[in-house]
Order: sequence, then C-alpha cells, then structure tokens
Amino acid sequence: MNRIEKTIAELSTETPPAEWKDELLASAIRSQQPGTRTLTFPKVFIGAMAACWALIFALHFTTPADPGGTDLAERYGVPPEQLPLLAQRFFTYN
Repeated sequence: MNRIEKTIAELSTETPPAEWKDELLASAIRSQQPGTRTLTFPKVFIGAMAACWALIFALHFTTPADPGGTDLAERYGVPPEQLPLLAQRFFTYN
C-alpha cells in the first residue's frame, strides 16, 4: 500500500448521529420537489424583453406616418420650394 491508501485506511468511519438522519432526509426531499429552485435571471431577462417590445409596439402605433416633415415646415413658415434645399442641407453627409 502506498501512503495515500494507508491514510485512507486509517481514517475512522463514524456513523452520523441518529437525529441528523431525519434532518438530512427532509432536506433531500425538499430539494427534490419542483418549484423549490427559482432561476431569476431568465425571468428578469424575459420580462425586460417583453417590456422593450411593448414600448416598441406602443411607439410604432403612436408615431405619425410623417414625423414632422411638412408639418414643421408649415408651422415655421418654410415655403414648399425650399423643402428640397433643407433636406439636402440636413440629410447629406460631407
């Protein structure tokens, strides 16, 4: 026998106290029951994703089809012939 086997053979194997048996069995039964473990990360992640989709859905249906192009021009008194010039000025990247 090598040193590790001798050390293992010398270890005393005591039985646990009898009062521990009921506690250990009850703990094992509790851990086997469904619903005792809760995974919070997936629930929070799915909830956050649902909230984001609800926000996108709400914004999609509350935003007008023309988000202010000609309405803003009319509000600020921009003549229709200058609209292409404004679009060229603000939407081209040089």
